[in-house]
Amino acid sequence: MSLSQLHAILDELYETGLYPSFQVCVRHRGEIILHRATGRYRPLDAKHTWRDADLETRYPLFSISKSITSMALHLLFERGLLHVDDPVAWHIPEFAQHGKDHITLRHVLTHSAGIPMYTWKLTDDRILDWDRIIADLCSKTSVLPW
Repeated sequence: MSLSQLHAILDELYETGLYPSFQVCVRHRGEIILHRATGRYRPLDAKHTWRDADLETRYPLFSISKSITSMALHLLFERGLLHVDDPVAWHIPEFAQHGKDHITLRHVLTHSAGIPMYTWKLTDDRILDWDRIIADLCSKTSVLPW
């Protein structure tokens, strides 16, 4: 498939109206051969009007990222570095707070850990603050009777 064909497919996808904006990055043998942003988006803080998407636009992926995380975890499982039934607290000790010491990687991957959804409003500065996200997750109490 040629680059012009890829661009045509992306144009057709955008024209369906199903996606107000998107980014695509295609690599071949370590080199970027296509890097494109299309459409318009509204920032998470909703204080701003719609903006043109560009290559720096960040999108919240939430559970969509689980497929990528699962793939990475399966590689670690295959290499014997982790096991699906490892307690999360073995890898993030502070996660054991509030009785979550029995929650395993399997629970997290299958949405059965009982961790409540985020209640604070997501903004770019919060999405990028790894330490704050981990601290918030660790401070939660599972809604399941562990």
